[in-house]
Amino acid sequence: MPSASPQRGDQSRAPMSQSKEALTASERAQVCEQWVQQLRRGVQLDGWGQLLEATDEYTALASNIGGVYARLDSRDKDVLHRVVLCLSARVQAISSTGPVVGTPSQTEISSQDLRLLEPTLQELLTTPVRGPVGTTRASGSAFQQQLLPAVASFPISNFKWQYVTPIVPQPAEITAPGEQDEMHAADFGSAARMSTAQHGQFNNGVGSSAAASSSLPGRAGPPTAEIESAHQAMTQVNGTLVVLKLAKIGLKDAETYIDPFLTVLVTDGRSNQVIDQHDLPVNIAEKRATHVHFHDYAVYLRVSLEDMQRMGSSLFFEFKHYKPKKKKISTRCWCFMELNELKKDEECVLEIYHKPTDLRKKKINLHSVKPLYFHLKPSFMS
Repeated sequence: MPSASPQRGDQSRAPMSQSKEALTASERAQVCEQWVQQLRRGVQLDGWGQLLEATDEYTALASNIGGVYARLDSRDKDVLHRVVLCLSARVQAISSTGPVVGTPSQTEISSQDLRLLEPTLQELLTTPVRGPVGTTRASGSAFQQQLLPAVASFPISNFKWQYVTPIVPQPAEITAPGEQDEMHAADFGSAARMSTAQHGQFNNGVGSSAAASSSLPGRAGPPTAEIESAHQAMTQVNGTLVVLKLAKIGLKDAETYIDPFLTVLVTDGRSNQVIDQHDLPVNIAEKRATHVHFHDYAVYLRVSLEDMQRMGSSLFFEFKHYKPKKKKISTRCWCFMELNELKKDEECVLEIYHKPTDLRKKKINLHSVKPLYFHLKPSFMS
């Protein structure tokens, strides 16, 4: 039995606050007007035969969508991911001198198809913003209720865009609502260093490839736009994609840690083996008095929700830091959550436990008696 620990869930929920990164209602209205105007210009130029200028408009629109992608909820992301793929398919069709090998259908998208996206953008972005919501083990709807599609019918057939490579937003091209976007497009999608050999059984190639090529403290991989990471994950995962936005972890001595970062683990409940692993880059962590902030860094799990349900999986989060005297990375504390705690776009607050990480969840002791927790927000994409 766990010692000196309350029942998991009894005191593990704290007051919620909406992320500062989320688009406000006024910003949503601004980007709606901006994006609709860009779409209209692109379609008009396309219809006039000014294909180079139309391509520029489509590319700029896709980049602007990518620029605020990290600030949207999963409903918005699901639809806008499709919009970007449609724009990308039209750009590719314009630039192609012949049929695309293996996927000729994607060249069939036309400017008239893109015109159909205007009501979709307007409807999506003028919907009132949801307020902050908390979650407990007993609250929330069933998985099948959460997974209802945001838009009943996307206006363009998926065979015209589903195989295209999306336009990747370039920071220099991105215009945010009212000002230049402050690098919200950059979601540094590679790990800063390798985990230690505590999970030596994890060698099946499912882990972060960037982590394997970047083992020195403080080294980060190349920046990756979140919309690109989302597209890569959606093409690799057969089923519902689980996205974890990691906000912050509460520690009374948060400012003392050197190069702190998180490792996310997914285990097979039948064997307690790690089947997916993600190391966050060091350069996104911000240390404050009692919290280390990760600014809603998005982790796209490489195991579908359905597969995790079949395996009885659990999710683990390890807080790690560098010890210069010992010249090694050390795990300071850890958390875990069960699949029934995954509520779409609802913030979850987890207890923090003292090391070492126990994948069997048998030896659990609170890391601190202070009301400090780990904050994250799950979402789903399909």
